[in-house]
Amino acid sequence: MNLKFTIMIQKKSLKDAIQNPEIISVVGGLIGIATPEKEGLMNKMRADYTYNKKDNEKARILIKTTVAGHVFSCILHLTGVDGKISTVNLIATKWNMTRVYASLICGEKPGSVSLLYKIEANSNISVYVITNAFLRIDISPLIKGISSLIEYADSVPEDAIPLSF
Repeated sequence: MNLKFTIMIQKKSLKDAIQNPEIISVVGGLIGIATPEKEGLMNKMRADYTYNKKDNEKARILIKTTVAGHVFSCILHLTGVDGKISTVNLIATKWNMTRVYASLICGEKPGSVSLLYKIEANSNISVYVITNAFLRIDISPLIKGISSLIEYADSVPEDAIPLSF
């Protein structure tokens, strides 16, 4: 950090200091914003992330949960080009058996959105998002400790299980 700004912050009142854009940018750089790749004020596993699914493309949310006792929960915001948006709570639990739930919190389904899941051979859970139109998917993890990611999926396995919401 620049010594000039350190001294300025120490000598001025907070009110005076925050009116200086240079000081704000230095302080803002110190705080740090959490992303799925790096820690910030909160754990990176709690950072929101967005995926823009293209027309006729499939997306996969990979939940890395291989140990009994894991619980994954997130809020999905699904926004379609038709202007419809839905907020969905997605929960996956792993105890004696693995269960995946999706429930609509509010809104309405954009287009013909479908969610399906599959328990992978390594015990991770893949949740597939399918629709025939562009779709913005915003994910807000609610519980830290279980990592997840969203990526393009070539196809959906035939034995994927539909989730109703």
